[in-house]
Amino acid sequence: MLVDLLGEPLPASTPTTLDPPETPVDTVGIDLVWDRRKHAPRLLHCQRHEHWVKRRQRVYDALLAANVSHSRAEAFRTCGTSWWVLRQKTDRNNYMLCPDHCHDRFCEPCQNARSRAIRSGLKDQLTASAYRFLTLTIRHTDEPLADQLSNLYASFRRLRATKLWRSVVDGGIAFLELTRNVDHGQWHPHLHCILSGRWIPAAELSAAWKRATGGSHVIDIRLVRDKMQVVTYVAKYATKAYTHRDHYPQACLIEAIKALRGRRTVVTFGTQAPLKTAAPRATGDWVCVCHANELGITDRVDDDLATRLRAWIRLVDERRAMPTGTFPDDASAAHEDGPGP
Repeated sequence: MLVDLLGEPLPASTPTTLDPPETPVDTVGIDLVWDRRKHAPRLLHCQRHEHWVKRRQRVYDALLAANVSHSRAEAFRTCGTSWWVLRQKTDRNNYMLCPDHCHDRFCEPCQNARSRAIRSGLKDQLTASAYRFLTLTIRHTDEPLADQLSNLYASFRRLRATKLWRSVVDGGIAFLELTRNVDHGQWHPHLHCILSGRWIPAAELSAAWKRATGGSHVIDIRLVRDKMQVVTYVAKYATKAYTHRDHYPQACLIEAIKALRGRRTVVTFGTQAPLKTAAPRATGDWVCVCHANELGITDRVDDDLATRLRAWIRLVDERRAMPTGTFPDDASAAHEDGPGP
């Protein structure tokens, strides 16, 4: 059976954290950063990125200007363009195509896939009779975004340590969202939280948040009884850390990339179990047969793919034994999609 990955990929493994620290920044000067942007390889385009070509170029330029590691920039540049052909050990007629994806938090397709995985994993974990949706904000200031994020996260930790919070909140999930006031040019970082527990007096919670932040008292809390409504909130905020706006200056995107480096944008706490960010892998043991380039496979899987694949596999079986191996580290499993060769 041939498996087509033009649908949504399933990550090969579940990371130990939702947002592990990224590769440390290269230590080069600003002049070298801009020189790097000038001479950097061009983005490789494929069907996976057709819906955001212009925004993707902006993000790539910003990644280079923010001086991210070479491995991160290269993974973003080539996302979805490298494919592997895998063959199942137990069923030699069952194949799958596994693309290499960058999993970067600023890559829209990768984050959309991650959001769906989080949403799917959360459905089985929502066991409470009711949930509350809480939004926590801090005052707008002209401080650098990194400082505002540090203040927001520290304030949230202080809030969770209060007697009020511990007496009414059992557990929950917090999602970071970044927006920017165009008129004043100020950042507006805030947290969207889904909470399980008992009723929380809004006035008392506002006062506790004011003490935790040292002056910010604006909150919004509402009851959510419907499980699917909670899932809808998750779908909206799960991986929306930075809201892309074409009219935002490029410097804002660069600042966001730097400020979010090494930070978790999704936080679970209390009785809430860690979220699964990957769907289960395809069953069975698989071996790597070849790279898709050897079959002339492009990012568009056409009707001749199965024919070319059968011919190539036949030659492999005739000339040598099947190579042993495992999934590439960043390859992904796939959904089964129709009859095989």
